[in-house]
Amino acid sequence: MLQIEAINIARLKIVFIFILFLFLLNCSDTPPKSPLSENALNKINEELKEWADGRWASFEASYDTKNSTLIIQITAMPQSNSTAWNGYCKALKDLANKYANGYNFVGRVYVLGEVKKRCF
Repeated sequence: MLQIEAINIARLKIVFIFILFLFLLNCSDTPPKSPLSENALNKINEELKEWADGRWASFEASYDTKNSTLIIQITAMPQSNSTAWNGYCKALKDLANKYANGYNFVGRVYVLGEVKKRCF
């Protein structure tokens, strides 16, 4: 009985080591993503500027190289509401898909310094 348990434990160890090996193999094969180009950021900021008139007090598009993430933050006018914030998020997602497809994206809509809507 003890001999069978020892064999089962040995098999489990072998399976665990094999799975761990496969996991480490897959993790090391992923090349780092090239940074988002300055040209793409400029185009995003240009389109944000077109949208901003009367809607947003401020906006900023930036790229976090550490996390390969496009970050777009806007400050909406105080009189805006959740319907507007949802529309702004859709517009931010569309810009991210247009100019940074394949990159991570985080968007935030601020009103009076408070995050009212997050977009992913």
